[in-house]
Amino acid sequence: MKKILYIGIFSGTNLGDLVLSTQIYNYLKNESDFYVDFMDFRTLKRIKTPSTKFTTSPASSNYLTPKIKKIFSNIKPISRTYVKAAELLMQSGKHTIFDEYINIVDEYDIICIGGGNLLMSISTNIWAIKINRLIKVAKAKNKKVFICSVGAGPIVLEKSKELFKESLYLADCITVRDQCSKDTLTKELNLNKNIQVCGDPAILLNNYRMNHKVNKDSINIAVSVMPFGGKKFLNLDWYKDYTYYLNMYEQIIEFFSRRDNNYVFHLFSTELSDYDAIMELQSYVLSKCDTITEVNIKVVHINSLEELLNFYKTQDLLIGTRMHSLIIAYTQSLPIIGIVWQNKVYGFMKYIGLERYSFQLNMVSQNVSKIYNAAQQLLMNNDQHDDKQLLKLKNRFFCINNHFLQILKTEP
Repeated sequence: MKKILYIGIFSGTNLGDLVLSTQIYNYLKNESDFYVDFMDFRTLKRIKTPSTKFTTSPASSNYLTPKIKKIFSNIKPISRTYVKAAELLMQSGKHTIFDEYINIVDEYDIICIGGGNLLMSISTNIWAIKINRLIKVAKAKNKKVFICSVGAGPIVLEKSKELFKESLYLADCITVRDQCSKDTLTKELNLNKNIQVCGDPAILLNNYRMNHKVNKDSINIAVSVMPFGGKKFLNLDWYKDYTYYLNMYEQIIEFFSRRDNNYVFHLFSTELSDYDAIMELQSYVLSKCDTITEVNIKVVHINSLEELLNFYKTQDLLIGTRMHSLIIAYTQSLPIIGIVWQNKVYGFMKYIGLERYSFQLNMVSQNVSKIYNAAQQLLMNNDQHDDKQLLKLKNRFFCINNHFLQILKTEP
């Protein structure tokens, strides 16, 4: 039996990453005739049991006091110097983070790297350097490399573009989760490879929210919040004013509440580090909107996939900004309205045929009434739920990835 070493994101504070990596691991384990071990992409350490719970370390910024956070925010030159030094050390091959991988790679026939938006760079080249090194080490030892259901983009830094292109040319098979990712690789990197769109691994989740009915006396609306107005948020060139982030969500909530005081808004995120901003947003809405009280707007702390799925069972509609809050909700037949802050969000909505329920983030203020009308339509008749369409998307994931696995299995 051939052996696969699957490298995905199995630690951190982004639930989407944890779910994707776990779903790919389960797929490889259940759908292929391989023995599978797995390794965390962040630490490059093998782990025994995958988890869909947030993991943090005492060194994480989530454990820093506001005073210490403020001190670090004022020493950016030191931070940039540290990142540059880490990049140089990694690229030289002398960084100890690669030691375990190099020591065990001979045990495996196939190195599979996938899950999460691994092919991206905004402010550092570290992930590009990691991917490049992992693939080159594998190919130097004549191992097959399968890049499985990854997200790609944005890739801002020229060095990252060079590193990704160089290493991805060496990969034996590449599947990506959406058309936007394929376009990034083929058009931005000019990567001339057979790249197949297989869909997002989160689409494989089972539905635990069957036969849900809306209680008109209390309509629960989940609001997935992303603090794109933060100083460190670098994905939006047009975005300048932090208050737009607060005002955008406040305008949606106020518009809804003035038309029906039975709405209860539940603010949450699938990223643990968003919660400081979520608490700030709750206070902001309460101070600005006289139709909202603490009864109507609540913060829901999500720490695991299990908690998210249980939370979705109680909700009637999701207005989502974080992409995997939308994807997971879709698998649970929870009606979704997407706030498009990046092409990948629109790409997902288009992939599932629901782009009419997506609204560009920088146009939300002008489209609040349209968002409200879309919500009313979905609350009265959820035409998004289509078991046949969901099964079709799952089968596409299996069919494309199984095809490549069969090739890798039979090739010497």
